[in-house]
Parts: sequence; structure tokens; C-alpha cells
Amino acid sequence: MWEKVAIYARKDGVPIHATRQLTNGAWTSKLGKIEDIQHEKPEDVSSESYGEVVRIMRRPSVIEPSFPTEGNP
Repeated sequence: MWEKVAIYARKDGVPIHATRQLTNGAWTSKLGKIEDIQHEKPEDVSSESYGEVVRIMRRPSVIEPSFPTEGNP
């Protein structure tokens, strides 16, 4: 299982936003002072204000899944 984060940048390459993937597969973003939102894919919030996705990073999850995974009882 992986933890994923998408980084957004302006056209000049400066990073200005990030989103992370939840364990249910949805992505979550904090949009200004508005509460967190969930969206299907990182590109759903790409815009002039939040930039375009320039990188998706991942690392092994440190959270154990609460459901059986393939090969595990």
C-alpha cells in the first residue's frame, strides 16, 4: 500500500498546492479557507489558482490496512 501526494505548480514552476490520496482512493485538498474537499483524481483541481500537477510522489504506507489484502489472511 502507498501514501501518495500530488504537487501543483504555477507555469513558472513554483509549487503552490498539494493534495494527498486517502485510503479509500479519493484525493483530498484544502482550498483556501474553505474546508477540505474530496475529488476523484488530482487533475480535478488543476486551475489558474492552484496550478497544474507537476509531480506525484509516493512512499510505502506506514498505516496497516483495516481490510485483508491479496496474499494476507
